[in-house]
Amino acid sequence: MSFLRLGKDNWARTRPTKEGLTFIALSLFVGFAAINTGNNLLYLTFGIMMSFVVASGVLSMINLSRIEVRLKPPGDVFALTPASLRFTLTNVKSLIPSYSLNIEIDEKKTFIPYLPPGVESRAPLRHVFRERGWNSIP
Repeated sequence: MSFLRLGKDNWARTRPTKEGLTFIALSLFVGFAAINTGNNLLYLTFGIMMSFVVASGVLSMINLSRIEVRLKPPGDVFALTPASLRFTLTNVKSLIPSYSLNIEIDEKKTFIPYLPPGVESRAPLRHVFRERGWNSIP
């Protein structure tokens, strides 16, 4: 049984989405406009937009912290045959739930919308191993 714990060491692996990158680019545009025009309303807007970016990063870190992920592989796996991998996610936080958890392997996804504190959830995911022998899951 494989075991992976998402904690403060792994939270930096999160990446912004396309929408997040668009928001950051728009924020920088507003910041440059504020500098060039000297308009206080643009400075205020830029400050609020940057605080949203920081708050989003902090909340993402809290959401993903202290989530334990266990993988239970199927008994027999054959090359080029779909196998059902069973993930168990446990939220070991005592007060804060986790939201919108995605597990993705080779563009196949499974989604857990809500994981209350102290609760575990199971999520199946189909995966095709391309070769015989030992394989790693990307």
